[in-house]
Amino acid sequence: MAKSNKKNTKKNNKNLLKIIIPALVVVLIAVTLVVVLTMPDPNENDSKEIEYTEPAKITADVDKDKVHQAEPATNADGEIDQNGSGELMSYIPMNIKSIKVENEKSKFEIKSYTPVEITTDKDGKEKESTRATEYTLVGYEDKTLASGQPDAIANDAASLEFTKVVSTGDKDEKDFGFDKPRATVEITYQDNTKAKIYVGAVAPSNAGIYVKFGTGKTIYLVEEESIDSFLYGINDLIDLNITDPAKSGDDATATKIELSGKRYKDKITVVPSDDETAMTNYLITTPKAYYGDDSGCSEIEGGIRGIMAKSVVYVNPGDSQLEKYGLKEPYAEINATYPDTTVNLIASKGDDKGYCFIMKKGGDVIYKILTDSVRWTKSSLEDLRSDFFVDNELTALSKTEVKFGDKSYTFDIDGKTSSADTVVKYKGKQVSTGYFQTAFDYMHGSDFLRHEFTNESLSGSPELTIKFTYKADTGRGADELKFYDMGNQKYYVTVNGEQISYIYKSAVTKVEKLFTSVTKSSPKDDQN
Repeated sequence: MAKSNKKNTKKNNKNLLKIIIPALVVVLIAVTLVVVLTMPDPNENDSKEIEYTEPAKITADVDKDKVHQAEPATNADGEIDQNGSGELMSYIPMNIKSIKVENEKSKFEIKSYTPVEITTDKDGKEKESTRATEYTLVGYEDKTLASGQPDAIANDAASLEFTKVVSTGDKDEKDFGFDKPRATVEITYQDNTKAKIYVGAVAPSNAGIYVKFGTGKTIYLVEEESIDSFLYGINDLIDLNITDPAKSGDDATATKIELSGKRYKDKITVVPSDDETAMTNYLITTPKAYYGDDSGCSEIEGGIRGIMAKSVVYVNPGDSQLEKYGLKEPYAEINATYPDTTVNLIASKGDDKGYCFIMKKGGDVIYKILTDSVRWTKSSLEDLRSDFFVDNELTALSKTEVKFGDKSYTFDIDGKTSSADTVVKYKGKQVSTGYFQTAFDYMHGSDFLRHEFTNESLSGSPELTIKFTYKADTGRGADELKFYDMGNQKYYVTVNGEQISYIYKSAVTKVEKLFTSVTKSSPKDDQN
């Protein structure tokens, strides 16, 4: 029995070795692979990014010309003694006197001024405090600057940090974009010292931007956010607000709006409606008298005051620029009069991306803006006219006459303060005001094809005639609508002799049925 156990144990141990030895081989191979893979590649590019945790050793001072300089410390072999991050200068924006920038977009100078306010406390001691720093763009002092843009430039000009030293002058500057710097910046501080910054190319993999500082050849790597404002142009500094909003509600509504330009065959004039017989808030006075459409007219008014551009495209344009941007002979022009001011704008035709160019008439800044923000650049007389054939209130009527072929109905109307209280009579008997209101409303809202309409010579008698007579105290003359059968299920519609639209035959048929039903109704129908 003992022999058998011994033999089994030996056999088991042998089997165990068969398992352990291959496992050890696998582990050894894995370790070898790790070592090989982590060994440095002698052929690897020397420019591989290295993350430095220690600050670089640099010497910063001001030269005899009061220009800030900075150079990294080097060893006996001319190599950087200790690379890493650091700071080239350290000021705050209020320490800045001026900033000169020249880049691919433009050349400009910003001057900085921080007002100081002196107050006296209750003990008679003077206290000095500073207000927000103010900036002016030299040569454009009359222009309002875009909020935050000058501050961004001043913040970048006040202090500059780098993430590492790239070269001490031992490499070709062309490789870093300094044969043609993207921006050259000269900053003058309140202590009369200066700093010069040259912006080069973007580092591989967007690791940062190369810069040079002072008059030295050392190249530094900085984060893009540290100097991106130095790439602004003059257009980026101008305020995008084209017109100011009204300061009060009383000044928000125009007393007159005039539309002209290539887009409009005739000048269109829109004014607020004072006609209490109509439902609209607007009246069109030229080229003819029409009632305005609330939606169309309010969209026009919404594109005048308090509008903001997408961008500034040109400052101080000449004739060639006005021609280029379609403003020498404006596609559309608006002149709006308000209780507190007058706004006169001109615009180009919109492009296929939904933008147009716009400027104040006689102004000196051309803006780019969405045409949907200034609907007057693409509107029309038909868009501004009331959608109703005749814009009127039921309460303003004294009589309505409806004629279908040889059938005619006359409704006498005693208009009250509300349509619900208004009394309608047919042949001396009171009928349902609700039924009449339904026919009246449908006639106003009937399907029509005004935008497809073209004038044609009419002949024969109208199939349907509706005449509205108003109360004497309204001072409004009667309106007469006539509907002429033109075939193909369509009718011509004229209002007071002017052809204004097509309308479907089905709508005319329904108008006839609704007014006929009024003649068979009674006041009891209003109680159901």
